[in-house]
Amino acid sequence: MDHSCWKCSGTVFEQVVDRDSRVVCGVTFHVAVAAERCAKCGEITIAGPLVQAEDLCIAHWLATRGARTPEAMKFMRKAIGMNSKAFAGALHVSPETVSRWESGEIQPDAHRVAFAVGMVAELLGLRPQMRDILDAAHREFVPPVAPVDILPQAAS
Repeated sequence: MDHSCWKCSGTVFEQVVDRDSRVVCGVTFHVAVAAERCAKCGEITIAGPLVQAEDLCIAHWLATRGARTPEAMKFMRKAIGMNSKAFAGALHVSPETVSRWESGEIQPDAHRVAFAVGMVAELLGLRPQMRDILDAAHREFVPPVAPVDILPQAAS
């Protein structure tokens, strides 16, 4: 290995699957990602691209099911990796509009949600049909009762 543990400086690692649960927009997501465990101290490290992929997978799941709550819009924006000003620019709205979406003052229109869905899909390397994106933007979001399994993979 050409790296060391941030915690103990150990240099021997084993490949493991890290399992975690996260709640986003009232939905429990069970997440499993490839990780490394330090043989010396047991610290588990997940590669940066997998952390981003985890957030993008959750954002994609929410977006394709019509989630446009304040929490969902903020989560999608952060998963995409944009600050509110950049997100506003990409969606051709003012930063104040994004702030109002994220605070719940107003709800984003379906076309803006469609653009956000498209950005999330593009970052995941997906090529959805425009009709699927528009359908997702118009869908009524209903959180599932059962947890959702997410298995992100780093982009190749």
